[in-house]
Amino acid sequence: MLKFLHFDIGTLMHFHSNIYRRINITPLVCFVSIILLCTAVELLTSYLMEIVTGSWLWDYTNDGLSFQGRIALKSSVRFGIIGIAVLYGVWPALDRFFVSLKSNRPIMFDLISYILIGLFLLDVIARFFVGGNYVGP
Repeated sequence: MLKFLHFDIGTLMHFHSNIYRRINITPLVCFVSIILLCTAVELLTSYLMEIVTGSWLWDYTNDGLSFQGRIALKSSVRFGIIGIAVLYGVWPALDRFFVSLKSNRPIMFDLISYILIGLFLLDVIARFFVGGNYVGP
């Protein structure tokens, strides 16, 4: 099971990095796309949280150019800047690191993958017993 999951995650990461190498997307188009996607997710998440819990975790009412205190231009631009930094800085460095690690030390690559999968599963299981960390208003 874990080997199958490990293969799928590795394949997805490799496929994702190859798409960005083949498609010529300018950083400006990428920046605007990240802003639009993250803002839409933030807006939909706030509505979903309000339906489920009665409120949402953030309030942009005092920020300029905000919509119902759910989304704001300042936070959307921050998402775009962080997204560009991750896409063009962090992701290629991690990709190079894991490709070299997989080819030079496959046992270490497998060990890191299993540890990360184990920590994720432990967190998911712990949420059932401990509960979430959301306190509410």
